[in-house]
Amino acid sequence: MRQSIAQAAITVVCLFALACSTGPKTETADVQGSDLASSPLPDTTAVTPIFDLTTPAPDQASVVPTPTVHKIGEPCTTNSDCAQYEICLSGDAYPNGYCTVGGCANGNSCPAASTCYKLGSDETAPSYCFKSCSSNAECRVGYQCDQHGSCYPAPTRTPTPTPTPTPTPNPNGAPVGGACTQNGDCKDAGAVCYPEESNGDPTGFTKGACVIFDCSTSKPCPTGSTCITLSSGNVCLPSCGSVNDCRFSEGYSCFVAGDGGVCFPGCGGSATCPSGYVCSPDEVCAGPKFACNAQNQAGLCPTGQVCNQGSCGPYNFTCTTGPEEPNESLNDATLLSQPSITPYQLCQADVDWFKVTIPANTIATVGLDFSHPFGDLDLLAYESDGSFLGSRYESEPYPANWRTYETGSEYLSALAGSTGPRTVYFKVRGYDSAVNDYKLTFSQAQYKDIPDSGPFYCDAYFDAALCKGLPSGKMQLFEFPFPDPNDPYLGKGYMFDSVGNYRWARLELIMQLRYAMRQVSLKFPGTKPLGLIDMCQIDGITPGYDLGSPRHPETTHDQGGNIDVAYYQTGADNHARSVCDANGTSQDGSFCTSVANHIVDIPRTTYFIVRLLDNPRLRVIGIDQLIAPLVIDGAKALVAQGVITQQEADKLPQKLAYGSGWPFHFHHLHVSFNWWSSGKPGVKAPVDGCGFRLPADRHPRLNKRLRWRP
Repeated sequence: MRQSIAQAAITVVCLFALACSTGPKTETADVQGSDLASSPLPDTTAVTPIFDLTTPAPDQASVVPTPTVHKIGEPCTTNSDCAQYEICLSGDAYPNGYCTVGGCANGNSCPAASTCYKLGSDETAPSYCFKSCSSNAECRVGYQCDQHGSCYPAPTRTPTPTPTPTPTPNPNGAPVGGACTQNGDCKDAGAVCYPEESNGDPTGFTKGACVIFDCSTSKPCPTGSTCITLSSGNVCLPSCGSVNDCRFSEGYSCFVAGDGGVCFPGCGGSATCPSGYVCSPDEVCAGPKFACNAQNQAGLCPTGQVCNQGSCGPYNFTCTTGPEEPNESLNDATLLSQPSITPYQLCQADVDWFKVTIPANTIATVGLDFSHPFGDLDLLAYESDGSFLGSRYESEPYPANWRTYETGSEYLSALAGSTGPRTVYFKVRGYDSAVNDYKLTFSQAQYKDIPDSGPFYCDAYFDAALCKGLPSGKMQLFEFPFPDPNDPYLGKGYMFDSVGNYRWARLELIMQLRYAMRQVSLKFPGTKPLGLIDMCQIDGITPGYDLGSPRHPETTHDQGGNIDVAYYQTGADNHARSVCDANGTSQDGSFCTSVANHIVDIPRTTYFIVRLLDNPRLRVIGIDQLIAPLVIDGAKALVAQGVITQQEADKLPQKLAYGSGWPFHFHHLHVSFNWWSSGKPGVKAPVDGCGFRLPADRHPRLNKRLRWRP
């Protein structure tokens, strides 16, 4: 997660995807989820090395060449490319590299037109300068102007090839960039028709567009097009000198690319959408299937409008008194007793209270859904005595400067342990006197903790598909619940260092984490609660894609089988923080540079990892490269003390992942369970106990890049 330097950073960035290898495992940026992350790069010597959306091309006959002086946010491959700006953020997390200045949080100001942000969860997290912006058009391709007004890596919305037979050219067809409905509509050799819709989502390529993938020195683009390097590879796109050279009436604009320009989707500005289409909040044209109309009364509208009876327009709110009123206090809370989705309204100067009585060994989840642009609502949870339990941000009141991370959905879950029932209260309120319509979702699910004597995996107690989160109509994921302070199994043994949107996980992960934390508390009395960080979104996707501001590279937290967890520490608490030394200064922004004065509680951390490995489906645990040897030595000490067996200690070198491919683990462990396969032809199954990443759908999708295969 990235926060302005004026904001409190509350989670950790894990910048590289998971991949399997021999020896110390690496976490490589394999955004497509293939096993080819280490394949040689194509020959791109004569390829325009960047696709830069820094500035729309001027409405003249030519494009002004890109300046040679490097600035914040410009592309790079090494630090030396950035001249006085010293640092090149690289890897697929930063497409084509990103020149920046580091350490701006330590009193070093950012250059003009850039802003300082932290990448981390505490005051010692690394900080960098990011280019300021006011719209997506001011950012390079691969980046977007996020809610903080800075150019930051965008979710993938670039064309990606779908493996198909080599298309047959049509000499009378359309050139690169021309409209099409099938490959046969394109005239150039190797050209394919990139559709305006893929897997139920608009791509932005209105009316389709002929493109050619994998261009290079040996495979140049046809006249009138330019080879551009995207995060998914090289592609030929139509060249342009002004917006008039593009299909601007169909939502395409001309953007700077190296010393020229290329046509790419981007409505708003000079580019408009055809009749029946709408310029979505993501600034791409969405067709009649997706736009608000008489047939689609929940369709897309431009930013600031809502679909009302098939027409986009301003939000009109009329307050009525519902049957749940009065419920303005905890004592008057409305009881939620059956699974339901119920519409309500929050009126002026109003708050709504609800309560849930949770049976023993049950997880209860309450969800708040509303149209965020028309009034920001909050969901907060309280104990029966009125004490604050938690919220999306674990604080009351919300910090106002965190509200840019708000969406129209908030979910909170609570557990009643074996001593249940437990009554939990939920309050809905409007921020800054907001009023809005909303729906409240209530559901409950049976839960059971793993006994001390085992079996040590979820499948022994629940259906295997439920444990692994396999889809049955929709993803079977659970929100990691607030702990039950009266639960004798674990009590308040953990806390959250992440926002509520990103606490969704498989049942097997929740059970194994709680089991391992319990074992640490039993073996080491007085253990403080452990900080739990990012898991995944409710849809099983890596955190941040709901806001268009990814906190991790694609797929690295998909499927609910991954979680970032703080280290057990020798300090005051176990929140997520840099553990290289007590001052949080012995790291270079990616790794610990010294652990001479580290604050990791090695015995507790080692024992925690050992107990996680009681589950045979645990795939790998990412750890800092200097902390890993300390944990391996810690296992030897625990063997000598009779705390663990030699066989248990021998698992650690096989399962710990560290080294140059695992940066940013100086403040957290990355726990990853095996990935699941659909079992369909062409989809690989796990090999040798090493989980695989479900292949990403190779067409772009707005805010989602993965099609869950049932």
